[in-house]
Amino acid sequence: MMVKYTAPILVCCALLMLSTSVSANEGKIKIQMKDTKGRVVNGTAEARRGNLKRTCNTTAGTCTITGLSPGSWSVSGKSFGGLKDGPYNSTVTVGNVSLVELRVKVSNTPGPTGGTLAPARARPRPNDKPIHHDHSSDPNRGRSLAKGKIKKVVGTVRDKNNKVVNGVVMVRKGTATKGYAKTKDGVYQIHDLKPGTYTFTFQASRTKKRVKKVKVKKDSITVANFAL
Repeated sequence: MMVKYTAPILVCCALLMLSTSVSANEGKIKIQMKDTKGRVVNGTAEARRGNLKRTCNTTAGTCTITGLSPGSWSVSGKSFGGLKDGPYNSTVTVGNVSLVELRVKVSNTPGPTGGTLAPARARPRPNDKPIHHDHSSDPNRGRSLAKGKIKKVVGTVRDKNNKVVNGVVMVRKGTATKGYAKTKDGVYQIHDLKPGTYTFTFQASRTKKRVKKVKVKKDSITVANFAL
């Protein structure tokens, strides 16, 4: 009996090893879909590269496209109401998650043409702590670049064990401080920067600090990941 089933077992193991090797050389793109008023919208997101096409349907405005080979992918989205945004270029790297935020136009007509909106958040009760948004200015960091009209840079921050790290990304051009953005779940976004070369500094503590030069282009989103 053992001799009879040796060959199938070896074939099964070989296929398992091949599958593991392929997934180790792939990356992901996380999609966030909202309307122009910042409300969550559900729909279908699509990533294309040449003849390759991958899709995912958002839940609560978010979905992740997996199994992507490294390189530049074109990302677009369409709400279930038929409203579109994109395409945008996103660079996929092995083992990392690239973030793309899609913004569809707000429809004046409620219902299917407006897409599927997630339920509105409940108003805070009197005893609830106030929510501090990341939009305010900080005299030591400049203004917040986490949100704005045009997204120019996205990136992730991970340590040597590939775990996400949260902190603050400072943006400078020469000696001038342009602003900052805080990471959430290891992901940050920078908006409204003019084309040029900037100095990005990520810092989570006195011991966790990285500096890199980032080139911002006119008509594309730059991916700038930090590895600690």
